[in-house]
Amino acid sequence: MKKPVTILVCPLDWGLGHATRCVPVIRNLLDAGARVVVGADKGPLAFLQMEFPDLLFVRFPGYRFRYPGKGSMAVRMLLSGPAIFEGIRQEHKLLGKIIHEKKVDAVISDNRFGLWSGEIPSIFMTHQIFIRATGIWKPLEGLLYSLNRRYISRYKECWIPDWEDSPNLSGDLSHKSKLPGSFHFIGPLSRFEKSRYNDTENGFDTDIFVMLSGPEPQRSILEEIVFGQLEHIEKKVVVIRGIAGEERTFTIGKHASVYNHLDTATLSKYLERARLIVCRPGYSTLMDLAALGKRAVVVPTPGQTEQEYLAVHLSQKGGFVTYRQENLNLESLQTDEITELPHGVRSNDFGLLRERIGHLIKICRPQT
Repeated sequence: MKKPVTILVCPLDWGLGHATRCVPVIRNLLDAGARVVVGADKGPLAFLQMEFPDLLFVRFPGYRFRYPGKGSMAVRMLLSGPAIFEGIRQEHKLLGKIIHEKKVDAVISDNRFGLWSGEIPSIFMTHQIFIRATGIWKPLEGLLYSLNRRYISRYKECWIPDWEDSPNLSGDLSHKSKLPGSFHFIGPLSRFEKSRYNDTENGFDTDIFVMLSGPEPQRSILEEIVFGQLEHIEKKVVVIRGIAGEERTFTIGKHASVYNHLDTATLSKYLERARLIVCRPGYSTLMDLAALGKRAVVVPTPGQTEQEYLAVHLSQKGGFVTYRQENLNLESLQTDEITELPHGVRSNDFGLLRERIGHLIKICRPQT
């Protein structure tokens, strides 16, 4: 009997999105007979431990970065450059230790730049090849792309969770120009499967379902705006705070229920039975909504150029309406202003992902 290949999966810890889209990757690795080790920290670690309690986990510290409360994220990232580069160096050093301790045969990194290795195959997963910049920083886009490509080129392959052709979800973030042969589109990744969780009766039982997500302090800033509107709202509202690892439920006013976190099956049911969804246009969230065929009001994180671009890009195609954070009014939101989601992005087909996983397992050589 062949020894199973051991694959280390490590999501970035800037919010839960990178961890949630690793769920279908881990499921398909397990289905392919691989042994999976998960490296994560803080919220992503707590979330993936709840999703996969039987897996082996190692604590993998993230980069020390905090999103700005005001101003541009690009500026904050430039100022935080030395700390981020040091974080990349430290995680690369830690990876070498884990490879030998856990007998790892391959690594899949979701947006963690230091997890490449000369000893084993390493995969980089991202939807953002071409980084957006705005205003006076627009001329830096070429430099940012070159820097991004430089790090990605250290990996054996880059997996892009989107369709290669139109319609797609990521737009210019991964389709601006032709990519080298080591870049592979693997289709959108969502932990939700409509056929798997759609066991509720038809109809809606929630007027507005609000998903708070993303790094601090902007997650809490949007939460404060939402909570301030719930005391006197007449619509039935459910809010999920996006805080994994801490079970807490409470109510605000007469019609609003608040949860810190919901398991995947319960969250899917809430999403499917909500008349309207309000959320950040984080890429993982957009993939989840596309998989379920749900329309939404999206509120980009201020200063985060990626979300601001995705909000405009998808609002023009249909399925989403964009609001600035300071203009969000839950009571006045209507579903009739949102057109249908483009049908071509709804499929949750993991055929391309399974193909790359099969290739990865084939080229791995288990350590003895």
